[in-house]
Amino acid sequence: MSYQGFDPDEVDRAAHLLGQSREHVQQEANRVRSSLRNINRFHGSAADKARAAADQVAKRLDQDARELEQLAQALKTLAAQARLLNR
Repeated sequence: MSYQGFDPDEVDRAAHLLGQSREHVQQEANRVRSSLRNINRFHGSAADKARAAADQVAKRLDQDARELEQLAQALKTLAAQARLLNR
């Protein structure tokens, strides 16, 4: 059943895929943090720059994961509301 041109089940599937993407992005952030631990044994300006860059990447990935989760939740809400209107 559709409401105004979209299928709530399709929207739910999209939300599920976004949730999977969020998990992947979060795993990548964790991998970056893991490599940060490996960098910590090195010293000097190059190591400091590498740590700073890796930290920025990990923080951005965390933010991206949060935004993907928010979008997935918004899509789930949209699908649920459309189902209510279809009754």
